[in-house]
Amino acid sequence: MSLAPLDWLIIGFYLVGCMAAGIWMRRFVHGVEDFAVAGRAMDVNLGIASLAATELGLVTVMYTAQLGFTNGFAGATIGVLMAGRCTLSAARVL
Repeated sequence: MSLAPLDWLIIGFYLVGCMAAGIWMRRFVHGVEDFAVAGRAMDVNLGIASLAATELGLVTVMYTAQLGFTNGFAGATIGVLMAGRCTLSAARVL
């Protein structure tokens, strides 16, 4: 596999962005408790957003898209149901 210069540029921007976000967030994280449980100051909305982001990550989205492409809408049903469940959970809290 050979990557074009644009591919390397995108990868470089992504890595620099991740490093910059990590360095910027280091100001707010002072220990393991701050990192793991947000200093125990996480409200319900942020908790649901964090859970939804974890549960409906990029791998799930890409896998669901692949199933939808290969099997039609029936293959993507599980992803659509998960997205609907996350939306309903968030709407119930708000």
